[in-house]
Parts: sequence; structure tokens; C-alpha cells
Amino acid sequence: MGIIAEYRLEKNYNHNILSVIFDADSFFYAISDVNNHLKMACKYQLGEDAVSEIANIIEQENLANHYYSAVNIFSKLPSFSFIPANEYQYGMEGDVIANSFPIYHHEIEMEICSEENLNIIHAYNKEFLDAFEGLKKEAQFRHLSLAYIQGLRKDGIYCNLLDESIIILVRKGGRFIFYNQFAVNQSDDYLYFTMLAFNQLNLDPNHFVLHLHGQEEKVVSFKLTVEEYVVNVREMVLGFTNMEEKMDLVDLFLAAVCE
Repeated sequence: MGIIAEYRLEKNYNHNILSVIFDADSFFYAISDVNNHLKMACKYQLGEDAVSEIANIIEQENLANHYYSAVNIFSKLPSFSFIPANEYQYGMEGDVIANSFPIYHHEIEMEICSEENLNIIHAYNKEFLDAFEGLKKEAQFRHLSLAYIQGLRKDGIYCNLLDESIIILVRKGGRFIFYNQFAVNQSDDYLYFTMLAFNQLNLDPNHFVLHLHGQEEKVVSFKLTVEEYVVNVREMVLGFTNMEEKMDLVDLFLAAVCE
């Protein structure tokens, strides 16, 4: 377990919003106020025992001993599916997940994204509920895709470059058309999955805008590479009012403002 990034700006953070993003490899959190002013943020890389490590982080960071106006917990786990609202039937959640992912002792959740007439079904091991014991009474457990779909509204390809994965969302013609998360084993994989999205979705790299965020060193390096293939590449300037230039906080900002 180790810290990837941390921003400790203010010590007093009662009556604020706690936003958490987790998966089997990482735990990110941010504390911000209703005006989207960041008080504190920290990103941890997890080891082999994610559940115990998340519980330990919550304890050592004293996260459960404060009053929050809202607690938003977002799973970044890969077991999720999108179902158009007109195809959704009550009670189908378990079958949808079981048909696509191996699950055992899992909690299954469903969110409605009314703006896109979409239902997001996702699953996570119930052991994670134990890890979040101190927070879950006030928390909503949702999938990170919802925060991305709601928060990124302009046309373009949006790529979040993480240590061992890339998240890609695409909007075209004002509509959400694609979201997925891909495991990255080597640096070339960032380019492969980005250009795969361009090709499979028939997007013109001479005109369609590519927005990058994530770990700053990865973004800077990848931007130099991908500019050989895509004409309009931008580093994202979107985030907390006092930290807009921090590309590695875009995901936590999207989690914080998700309704």
C-alpha cells in the first residue's frame, strides 16, 4: 500500500462532502464543500488485501469520525453493464451481471441515468461493505461511470490515464455513446485503447477532440505520443475551484458533483 498523490489543504472539514472511488487496486478520496472547494484529497495504491487496507485507511485518515453533508462512494470495479431504460425489467440485475461476470457473494446495485435513458447495473464483493462500515450508513454506493456520464457533457473522447488502467468515455452529437475501463499492462496500451475507440466508433482523429486527464506524468508523456495520430489533443481543465489545474483530481471532482 502506498500514496500516489495527496493534497492536504485544510484540517477542518465537518459539514462537507466526502467522495470516494475504489476498486481492488486503489482507494481515492476527496473532501470538498458545496462550492466545490477542495479541503483534502488522497490517492492510495492498494496491495493484495484491498478490503483490509481500505478499512485501515479509513481509520488512519480518521474519515469515519466526522459529520458529512453527503458521502458518495463510487466503485471502479469492472463488473458493470449498461441497459437502455426501455429494455430494463425489474429484477433482471442479477442475471445481467451473472451473464457477463463471475460473481460470488456479491452485492448488486442499479442506478438510473435519466438524462441518457440508461440503467447502470454493477456488482462488488460484499466484503467491501465491511471495509466501509464506518461510512456506509450515510453513503450511496454507485458506479464511477455514472459520475463520468453526468459530468462530461461536451462532445469528445475523454481518457483518464491511471497506473494500471485507462477509462474512456465518448460523447458525440450531444449524446453519450461509449464508456469502458481497460487494464493496462504496458505504456503502449494507452495508445492502443484510445485509437481503438476512434476506429470502432468511426471518429475522425483530424476533427474529434481528445481530452486527457489522470496522473500528470502519464498525461504529459502520452500527449506527445498520441499527437502523432490525433490533431486536437487537450489536457483537461476541470475540477475543484481551487485546484482546477490538477489533472489527477478530475475523477474525484466528477464524483463530488455527481447527483
